[in-house]
Amino acid sequence: MRTFPVLAHDLGPAPDEDLAHCMTVAATTERCISLARFDDSLILTDWLVGLYAPHGDSLALRTISGAVELYRDAAPVPELYAHATDSLRRVVDLVPRGGETETERLSCRALMNLSTLLALGRDTHNHRQRTRASIEVCDEIVERWESSSDTWLRGNVAATLVNKAISYMEIGEESAAGRTYARIVELFAVDIAETGNLTLREQVSTARDALNGSSPARCHSSARPSHRATRL
Repeated sequence: MRTFPVLAHDLGPAPDEDLAHCMTVAATTERCISLARFDDSLILTDWLVGLYAPHGDSLALRTISGAVELYRDAAPVPELYAHATDSLRRVVDLVPRGGETETERLSCRALMNLSTLLALGRDTHNHRQRTRASIEVCDEIVERWESSSDTWLRGNVAATLVNKAISYMEIGEESAAGRTYARIVELFAVDIAETGNLTLREQVSTARDALNGSSPARCHSSARPSHRATRL
């Protein structure tokens, strides 16, 4: 399994829309999973992502969607954590920015999974470092999509800001958490007034409650669009 992608690369790249090729490797990946050869499944998935994710077409969407789901599910396994989280980062870096909405949603989904996974499994030695790494990913999500007109992306930006504020609270930075909650109200109160968006209403309500002294729980992403893995 470790030499398969290398040997195939020597034969030259697959055609841009070679669905049969992609599905064959995906089937092999599924077989690896059924045999509990999870590291092999990640290796093959990395290869597919490298071949197809940069194209931004329908085959890229299928590839990215399956890859994000696999990486998310693999990361809680300690021996797969580093590989899976590194691969999530690589997916985002490979996908061209400013593409179709569905592609942007998949990139957002990958970053949200990455932010969540960075916060999992923390211990006394790495708690602050991993929490700050998670916050940095939150900042990337907000920077990329806070001005988006897409309802799903805006809802997940708001959810990301809630998670960022909670992360600040977890490392004792209450003032930063307060500023983050205030920013949620500032960014999305108008959306609620103009559209009545229930997802944004929930996040703004959470932020207002937190500013008034309650302790909110971490958010999950809003209802999934097509071609996408579920957030943890």
